[in-house]
Amino acid sequence: MTTAVIGDDRTETHLSMADPAFVESMVKAMALHVRNALFAGPDSPAGNPQELLPKIAEKYRDMFYAGNKAYQQTFTPEAQAVWLQSHDLGTDETDPRQIAGCLAVATIQQLSSAMIAHAEGQINDKQLQFRLDVAIEDCTAMLLGIENPAD
Repeated sequence: MTTAVIGDDRTETHLSMADPAFVESMVKAMALHVRNALFAGPDSPAGNPQELLPKIAEKYRDMFYAGNKAYQQTFTPEAQAVWLQSHDLGTDETDPRQIAGCLAVATIQQLSSAMIAHAEGQINDKQLQFRLDVAIEDCTAMLLGIENPAD
């Protein structure tokens, strides 16, 4: 959901963290970044996955953080921290931005684990898709502040 805010002869569009489609698209973009980091190849200009994945986590930490002014927020940073910690994310952290980062890291770990298991032949295509869908759905639900009935 985007809303137009009109003021001072200009119109601005603000993306909303209350919009499930927008939030899911953000999480899916993170999944694509993870895939590209893992499988670009060691000689790729993309770089080393061990260096790239923490950078991806930082990028999405900042995007997921409820204090991010680029998006209309449904949480305050403090409320988001309480929500995430009540779901066992970032329980050792006190900084709300770092707590949001724990969601990014946990999701990246889920995505990476599934992608690597598939690449190594440990799971088939259907199992990979299921695990990716679960990771994306779980992260999206956390960002929207809704309980995932599948959990």
